[in-house]
Amino acid sequence: TVFDITSLYPTLIVNNNISFETVDCSCCVNNLGARVPDYIFDTKTDRHMCKKYIGILSRLVSEYMKKRIEYKQKAKDMPSIDKEQARQCDVLSKAYKILINSAYGQLGHKFSKYENIKAAELVTRYGRHTIKQCIKLAREVFKWDVIYGDTDSIFVNNSSSINQDDIKAFKD
Repeated sequence: TVFDITSLYPTLIVNNNISFETVDCSCCVNNLGARVPDYIFDTKTDRHMCKKYIGILSRLVSEYMKKRIEYKQKAKDMPSIDKEQARQCDVLSKAYKILINSAYGQLGHKFSKYENIKAAELVTRYGRHTIKQCIKLAREVFKWDVIYGDTDSIFVNNSSSINQDDIKAFKD
């Protein structure tokens, strides 16, 4: 069984205010509440995130995620009413998915106008922490045999013997 974390990197960008101008900003350097937790780096760090302003990328990704959900729901609700409009909503939903998923790539690409390696690193470090926590939960609480984890998913062996209620609880 594969457990995929929907829109992991975009969600981390929004929830942690990760943007090209928010990482190690000058306005929050002395704000202890702005510090990135040491466990994200597996060592002591002085990295921090802006707490005064919402980053441009964080704000836009949040807006695009809402639009994607809106169009995805419309596409699901419309087929019996208007197939062409439902198809257009599905296409728009997929376009927003591409936008939100490419935001991380813009942070890490050296030729991008918005390149910020520290921001890209934070997204991947928060992502890695999230996957590690999912693996720990699967193994320790649900006693599942996790055989692999990647960027935004974990793979569990013996899926036929896993209780459907446990699957729902894990996903929640």
